Amino acid sequence: MKKYSWLLCSCVFFMLSCGDKSASDREYAEEKGGELLQQARAAYKTGEFETAIQLIDSVRVAYPLAFEVREQGILLKDSVCLEEARTELNKQLEGGGSAQDIEELQTKITFYLRKLQHDIEQRRTHEVSKD
Repeated sequence: MKKYSWLLCSCVFFMLSCGDKSASDREYAEEKGGELLQQARAAYKTGEFETAIQLIDSVRVAYPLAFEVREQGILLKDSVCLEEARTELNKQLEGGGSAQDIEELQTKITFYLRKLQHDIEQRRTHEVSKD
């Protein structure tokens, strides 16, 4: 019987510790995640695409409660990947890249354009459901 009561107490403690995080935890995550997102935007503007992607990914890992910032990060990451593909396509066109490489980059650009449009629509849906 003691074994079951210990197990029950452990389960209750576990469920309470996994409960809803307080608003202050979310606010802190949004604030700190927002700071990383600002750094990612700055890296994107200067053409440091890999740095921007790493910063966006770090927001997801370090601040899982920063839902708003993470949604913004998804859109920024789409934009970074799109711009990176466009930059690479321009290099290929100027440098006489192979037709296959150019076609692959055009396909990649089309994919990221569609993904960005889809993610923008998803974000609108989330905003409507919050109201």
